[in-house]
Amino acid sequence: MATIYFRANGEAGVWWTKFYHPRTFRCLRASLGTADPHEARRMLGRLEAEIVLRKPEIAEAELPEKILDAIGPGPASPLTVTEAVHINPVSASVIDAIAAYYRHICADNDSHHAANKLSILRAFFGSATVESATCTACREVTLPYFKGKTIDGITPVLLQQFLSAKEVSDKTRKHYRQVFHHFFEKMIDFSLFVPSNPLRPNPAAALPHYEDKNEVIIFLNEDEITAQLAALESDQKIHLAVEIMIHAGLRREEVLGLRTEDISPEAKTIKVAKYIDPRTNEPRKLKTGWRDVPVVPVLRERLLKYLDGHEGFWLLPGWNDERWTADHFSKSLAGLNKNVGLTWTCNEYRHTYATHLAKSGASLFKIAKLMGNSHQIVERHYAQFVLECDD
Repeated sequence: MATIYFRANGEAGVWWTKFYHPRTFRCLRASLGTADPHEARRMLGRLEAEIVLRKPEIAEAELPEKILDAIGPGPASPLTVTEAVHINPVSASVIDAIAAYYRHICADNDSHHAANKLSILRAFFGSATVESATCTACREVTLPYFKGKTIDGITPVLLQQFLSAKEVSDKTRKHYRQVFHHFFEKMIDFSLFVPSNPLRPNPAAALPHYEDKNEVIIFLNEDEITAQLAALESDQKIHLAVEIMIHAGLRREEVLGLRTEDISPEAKTIKVAKYIDPRTNEPRKLKTGWRDVPVVPVLRERLLKYLDGHEGFWLLPGWNDERWTADHFSKSLAGLNKNVGLTWTCNEYRHTYATHLAKSGASLFKIAKLMGNSHQIVERHYAQFVLECDD
């Protein structure tokens, strides 16, 4: 159908809508031109009526002309099979669809994010198909789950069966769902997929969200932080990387991507910045934009000691002074932790930073700004700790 979402611009912002054209099923986005949530919801009802129901009782909710122009005149009833074939005869072949998606994610994502999405496609389409479509070599042979020639054979039921058969956590299933949803959204945008259901064009939208409503946030207390850092004393770089995650809240990728110059004079701040990656000569893409993070005294002391005599482009270089890959770092960290019976991960170090901030009385807005997260995500995960502090 249609959805609305808020896009902020500094302190201001307006509501936008995302919907699928009632006859071509093309994904469209447009501004509703209002910051009032009540008016935005009325417009959403009017828009859905224009698309499907044509309800006259909410006609007083005026829609922007650009949206009405996009919908076009005439009834908005679902397409017949004959009309659908006339608009777009056949969905793209699997090879063409994967090739188009791969071009898109390579242009829109860092290389490691593109590789991650491609690995999920390999699990579903098979390594041979993905290799043929993208000309990328696969280290392991994966047999295809879906053996069809065109993507219109992929149904919500098939995707559900595929995910149910995977021996993975719900968190991983949620990630698979997100990639499948993005894949079909792009296929619709590129006019490569003819939806069979005009009210729910994206097959992945029908899948469960795999969200744990009672997710438990795991974080380290002061004694556990001491034990964790002591376990890493034999590796100076891993020790410093983990300390940055715990005391500055950076993501693993942000830490591994730090340049020496991103540490300010006297190590008072850490800059999570955009730059040209010397490996690929491409701009570095950040998940949530650039930010400056203040450095607490205990971390500042460690940074100054490390920087004394340190040279090179990367703050924490890996083998041969190149940028440390995420997989190599995590495996090295897990190996050191396993030696002393610890199982904490990078996500839990970041949770530690946020929960300690919340418990110290920091506002959710400040936590979101320092972590590079949205206020909604921070509120969902850490509001409980702010309330504990208030009590």
